[in-house]
Amino acid sequence: MLHAPQDILRELIYGLNALLLDAHPRPPDGPTVAQTMRRIVDVSGARFGAPALLAAWRDQVDGLDAQMDDALVLIMEELDDQEDPYSAGDVLRLLQLEPFWRWAWDPYPDPEGLRPVSFEQIEARGVSLPLGLRPMLVEAIHSMEIDLFDLHSAQRSLYDQLDEEVFDEHITLAVERVIAAGQAARIPDLPHELQQRAGSARPLGEALRLVQGWKLAPRFDASPDEDDGEWTMRVLERLYRISWVLAPR
Repeated sequence: MLHAPQDILRELIYGLNALLLDAHPRPPDGPTVAQTMRRIVDVSGARFGAPALLAAWRDQVDGLDAQMDDALVLIMEELDDQEDPYSAGDVLRLLQLEPFWRWAWDPYPDPEGLRPVSFEQIEARGVSLPLGLRPMLVEAIHSMEIDLFDLHSAQRSLYDQLDEEVFDEHITLAVERVIAAGQAARIPDLPHELQQRAGSARPLGEALRLVQGWKLAPRFDASPDEDDGEWTMRVLERLYRISWVLAPR
């Protein structure tokens, strides 16, 4: 087994969720998911001091890349055929049933297997925002999620769908709060700025709506972190390639 820092699992979940958001309504194909996973392991392995993990995995499994591509073709087709929304946790859950899976996630990996890396090996982010803006965005998202969760829980069954108009009202309010927070930080239209600077066609309101569809699904699993506005913010950071910087004095 390959004992990898649990931080890499987090990056896989957030990064794959960003891929699923950007590809919706069509699911990404298996090779695209596999390529994204390999990139995340390479980059986050370097970031967290374990850059040789992917090479070690290939040493253990002959033809790993082809096996991953083939398995993920079937996994993505299976998930797309089901009625319930699916997220990265479902992709990884099915992938871990494959015989070539070798990962064990360790919150405290052996420090002797880790080594520092130069900043040049870490991928750059696309949109720079002032760090003071982040807690305001998390709070706007979190408030929306709490309200939607309470409304959903008050129904007769967790499998019942919320009224579309009510759902959209809460998403719209969250986007308005994000706009107001951006204006306070002298960013006139923050949602548009995120979308344009990242080169993504996914508007913020659509992204929030899709994530809430995942979160309100009865079988949604937010591991390895808590299911709250912070979780959603971390997915959005990957989708829009956000980096947080200290505001100039």
